[in-house]
Amino acid sequence: AILGLSEKALAEYCVSIAKKQGDVESLSRMLEDQGFPKTSVTASFSRELLERLPSSSSGSKRAVSEYKRKEKEASSLARNNESYGLLLDEDEEEELERALAKARGKKRGKADKKSSRNEKVGEAS
Repeated sequence: AILGLSEKALAEYCVSIAKKQGDVESLSRMLEDQGFPKTSVTASFSRELLERLPSSSSGSKRAVSEYKRKEKEASSLARNNESYGLLLDEDEEEELERALAKARGKKRGKADKKSSRNEKVGEAS
């Protein structure tokens, strides 16, 4: 254990400090203040640690652009899906046509009855 800490705890601590500091000099100073040796090894460690950390701004920009790309794809897919309809087999098509014809016939029948009633009322007056 270095500095009386387990390796995992020390690594997590160093990463959290590196995220807050952002540049090699300030990270090295912070680590040296915490008990790291004041040598070029600490500066080298700081530089390597910062290089390995993902940049928070570029990482968030990547995440946002990935989200926007997926959102556009989903929107495009939804628009394409709206243009598709269900396919009916031949039996269902015939039933649908008969039902539509029957419905049209009923509407015409009702309209014919109304017009004949109106004619009768007109003749009676």
